Amino acid sequence: MLVDHDRAAHLCEKKNVEKLGFTDRTRLLMCDWRQALRQLAGERFSLLLLDPPYAMTDLSEVTAALRPLLAEGGLLVIEHKAGQPPLVSEGWACTDTRKYGYCGISFFEPLSPEA
Repeated sequence: MLVDHDRAAHLCEKKNVEKLGFTDRTRLLMCDWRQALRQLAGERFSLLLLDPPYAMTDLSEVTAALRPLLAEGGLLVIEHKAGQPPLVSEGWACTDTRKYGYCGISFFEPLSPEA
C-alpha cells in the first residue's frame, strides 16, 4: 500500500512498483492521508512507514489516526530530519532512532492500554 497526494510522486511510485513486478500485490492511492484512512478503515498492517516533509514536525494528528491501522505487534517507522524527531500523539513509545546523514529514522511501537 502506497499513499501519496502528489501526482508526480504517485506516478514515480507506480513506475517503480511495475519495474519491481509488484503490481499484483501493491495498492496505490493518490489522495490526501485523511482520505486514505477512510478507505483503509478496518484494515490492519504490521508495518507503517511515514515519510512526511521534513518541515512537518508535529505528526500528532496523523500518528493518532494511524494507530487503528497497526496490527498487534506492529511497528511505525517515521523518516525525519536527523536530530529532529517528530512530535507524535500519546500512546507511542520510541524504541530506536538512527541517523543517516541528513536523514533520521525513528521507530515507534504502540504502548499497551495499561501503560
